[in-house]
Amino acid sequence: MRVLVSGNAGSGKSTVARAVVEEFKLKRFSGGEASRRIAKKLGFKTSGEEFLEFHDYVKKHPGIDREIDGLISGFLEKDDCVVDSRLAPHLYKKEAYRVYLKAPLEVAAERNAKREGISRAEALKAVSKRNQEDAERYNKLYNVDISDLSVYDLVLDTSYFSIKEMNSVIIYVLRKVLKQ
Repeated sequence: MRVLVSGNAGSGKSTVARAVVEEFKLKRFSGGEASRRIAKKLGFKTSGEEFLEFHDYVKKHPGIDREIDGLISGFLEKDDCVVDSRLAPHLYKKEAYRVYLKAPLEVAAERNAKREGISRAEALKAVSKRNQEDAERYNKLYNVDISDLSVYDLVLDTSYFSIKEMNSVIIYVLRKVLKQ
């Protein structure tokens, strides 16, 4: 089983991916964590508005996106796994169960503020800018519209659920899918 978890910034991609990994004993690759490792290696901060400086850098250096997407593709070819990535569900053409998590901007900002220890206003600005710039970058780089939800098997608005409930919903659905 290959599960691709996508969504806007702060929607719960990493949280859901970790729960699926734990439940089904799968390996995981996180596009966001890979991005942060590269940012740190290049001397950028990895949270809040400071992380946006790295995103500005990536816009001018598309090889970074291609490197991460290549790592994801290689990982997906190896074994059953979970990948949380904004772009993988659009690029990976083989069989996988694709989940899109969405959250209103205010909810996503609140989650990012708590996770990164920044103000809600800073998180709102960062999430909004990141969502817009990522969409533009992926469209330019791959001609992909990440707002096109037609590639997904399941779309879930995570603002209606606690973390525990959200994970339970996804795991329930995946168990049903596995039985087919």
